[in-house]
Amino acid sequence: MKISVARAVELVNRVCSYDEMNTVTLEERAAIVELLMKNIVKENKTSKYLEFIIGKFKPRTKAIGVWSRKSGEILGEIKWFSRWRQYTFFPRPETIFNSECLDDIRSYIKDLMDERKKNK
Repeated sequence: MKISVARAVELVNRVCSYDEMNTVTLEERAAIVELLMKNIVKENKTSKYLEFIIGKFKPRTKAIGVWSRKSGEILGEIKWFSRWRQYTFFPRPETIFNSECLDDIRSYIKDLMDERKKNK
């Protein structure tokens, strides 16, 4: 079964909503997984210390978890901040970052913004 990215987004959002979870067929769920494995997973990136994993996504924006490669813990999230009209980093409480990690996060945000401008 082939589905579009827009349809996959709609189905994933329904799966994430407990009330509508049972309205998504097993065939549609398999198609979602196939699409995610082919397209979304390729977008995950790693640096020396960090791993950027796409979590929630909408047709125009994404939310990316920033994870420690060493401890496996989530350090924060990069997501769209509509008041500033740009992606921003939301660190978890009690997290500390060196300049190299901050550069990696800044670079990832820059790539997201460049991609967004290109797709306008």
